[in-house]
Amino acid sequence: RASKEAAISTAVGEEARLQVALQAAAAEAEASRSEALQSERERTWLASQLSDLQRVNGDLHFQETELRSAELPKLEAKLRSRALEEQVAAQEMVEERATFSQEKAALDQELLASRLELGEELCRVAGDMLD
Repeated sequence: RASKEAAISTAVGEEARLQVALQAAAAEAEASRSEALQSERERTWLASQLSDLQRVNGDLHFQETELRSAELPKLEAKLRSRALEEQVAAQEMVEERATFSQEKAALDQELLASRLELGEELCRVAGDMLD
């Protein structure tokens, strides 16, 4: 009978130890499930954040494209304006050169006429002196 009691006592002790081990395993399993749920919530939150960032990035890229598109006509207009200014300045320069050339030609003719007149006057004076 003592050996049966010892066996029962050992079995009860083993059962108690196994129940404690089972409770510990259940607590670990619960903690693991809780961590898994927390990890899943974090992954979901991070995926949401990534999605939001990608949307914002797309919006920013679109806005940048719109700004560049809006600037392009302004830059083209400025370029046309400067080209026109250069064209006008070049035309004015051509006209100024033509005016200068005409004035120089007129002065050259006036100088030549004065020299001829002076030469004729000198010839007359020389002719008068020889007489």
